[in-house]
Amino acid sequence: MGRGSREELTYRGTECVYTPLRWESTTSVTSRNRIWLASNFWVCLFDLELGKLVWLTAYGGRRFRTVPKLRQIKQALGYHPRYYSKFNLIVHLFPEWDGRLSILGFQADNGTPKWRTLLPIPRPVWFTENRATQVDLQTEEMRVLLAQREDSVTMVLNRHSRLTESWTGEGEHFALPKWGARIDLIEFDPRHGHIVRKRVLKDAFVPFEEETRFVGLHVVRNRLYDMDWSQFRSKLLSRLKGEQHSINSHENRLIVVSKARKSTHVFLQNRTGAAEEIRYELPIRAKHRVHARSSNGAFTIQIDETRIVPLDSAGKPMGEVRVLPYIYSHVRSDDHTMFVHCSGHVNKLYCFDLRNMCEKFAVPVQALGLFQCKASGDVYVAEAGRLLRYTAGGRMLKSIRCNLSTLIGVGEGYMLAHVQKIIADGGYESAVYTLPRAGSQRLHQDSS
Repeated sequence: MGRGSREELTYRGTECVYTPLRWESTTSVTSRNRIWLASNFWVCLFDLELGKLVWLTAYGGRRFRTVPKLRQIKQALGYHPRYYSKFNLIVHLFPEWDGRLSILGFQADNGTPKWRTLLPIPRPVWFTENRATQVDLQTEEMRVLLAQREDSVTMVLNRHSRLTESWTGEGEHFALPKWGARIDLIEFDPRHGHIVRKRVLKDAFVPFEEETRFVGLHVVRNRLYDMDWSQFRSKLLSRLKGEQHSINSHENRLIVVSKARKSTHVFLQNRTGAAEEIRYELPIRAKHRVHARSSNGAFTIQIDETRIVPLDSAGKPMGEVRVLPYIYSHVRSDDHTMFVHCSGHVNKLYCFDLRNMCEKFAVPVQALGLFQCKASGDVYVAEAGRLLRYTAGGRMLKSIRCNLSTLIGVGEGYMLAHVQKIIADGGYESAVYTLPRAGSQRLHQDSS
């Protein structure tokens, strides 16, 4: 590994956005060098190339505080906005104070609100418990997401029975209820926000990895289904083995990883049906969970919190990487290089050569996140106090000193960073800057 160059960034100028902002609860969507940020209170657009805040629209979204547990919608994933280029539209979801859900449509270029639809509190179903067994437990688990469709706005309610059990100090045990799941689909007119049609998929479940970018893949009783959006109904793709299925997809390719008693089942298929399916069994036993990941167009399998099995372009395993104490995130920068961020009592950044499964280097970092630029393949490591840049092959290019709080996102030529400055009275000032991805070290900022 090369030592790289060391540079320092200085921050000057006015703040870009109203302060203080809760950036830890912010989600984003990027299109080239434009990035839309959304929270429970506002939506805004940054132009990374010009280095300025284009618009910010605030609204009256609130967090759940007094909502009964019977109706509470889980916010584990946040509410990811969606950009619809065909309609020049940004769609965002946020909860009302009484537990209802609002879906808003904004003009993507200027932030003008176009429509707002208020949805009622979802009704209990057969697997919803009558009352919360404990303060921290829910009567059911529900996540809200927007389907990855360009021609229509579709909201998905992924509902299933409670997955958390606990023991009280008095020895009382709150066991898991009988498993139940279903998916509620609601399609909206992107021009006016009116509800076009609804559909309920009984016993259907969207695994966690597919939730952030739902394209229609779901599981019903060990069967894999895909959505036929033209007919607004599901179609059977294949039967699955094992249990605790994890789904991931990239373009038209999909992978399903299933936990078995003594091994791990792997299933790959082309969603269009143009290629034959691939099935095989890995002789690796998972104690807890298996995860299917997708990075830079390549699939990887994560087994528990310590093992990663990268797959080649044909879907075959290339070997096994084991990292302790537990894997926080990883990125496949190219066909032969993988970065792994290890967290726990030891925080390190590993780089592996997948041709021989050897470790290239390991450096101690307190990483805030791994980001990859799709244009160049470079990998950026955001760390408190500095920003590291590596090539796709694992060579270190730059170590830039900066007081980053969060690296929010990476565009084609620039990065968006959040800087939090502590002030004298114990509070903080919050600012957002765009940093050049490569070359010049001048700092873009909003001068308004």
